[in-house]
Amino acid sequence: MRFPHWCTGAFLMLAFTASLVAEEGKTAKAPDFSLKTMKGENFILQENLGKGPIVINFWATWCGPCLLEMKNMKKLYEKYSPKGVQMVSISIDDNKTQQQVPGVVQSFKFPYTILLDGNKDVYRAFKVPNVPQLFVLDENGAIVYNHQGYQKGDEKKTEAVLVKLLADKKQP
Repeated sequence: MRFPHWCTGAFLMLAFTASLVAEEGKTAKAPDFSLKTMKGENFILQENLGKGPIVINFWATWCGPCLLEMKNMKKLYEKYSPKGVQMVSISIDDNKTQQQVPGVVQSFKFPYTILLDGNKDVYRAFKVPNVPQLFVLDENGAIVYNHQGYQKGDEKKTEAVLVKLLADKKQP
């Protein structure tokens, strides 16, 4: 049976994204990375594990749904960062648009860590097909939630995952 060209591409994109999340009930480890913050400091994923869940989203200044997702991440950050949740937004803006990142971050007052991935090395390592893409890692770096795109209400799913991770952490 032959599938239309667009169907094959959609299937490959889905398979590519799903490859980071192992079989149901199992988790895949997030690839370690090191990126610069907007202040020029190094952020190394491995050094931030063990403190609590980490939310990572990939975004770009030119992506409207990304900015909507990040506004809602801000609310989750304010609610859950005191409980140990870290949030990291990775900009995939290239050399042409990367100078817009600080203005966007300042305009929206995003309080969490903003990283720059202009070469898209981390984007490729996480096998992201398109932005926005959000991952939730447990404190050991296992990917426990992975969501592509953004629609109003998606933040409720992310929050439910965070609540469960925080509750599991309290268990002896």
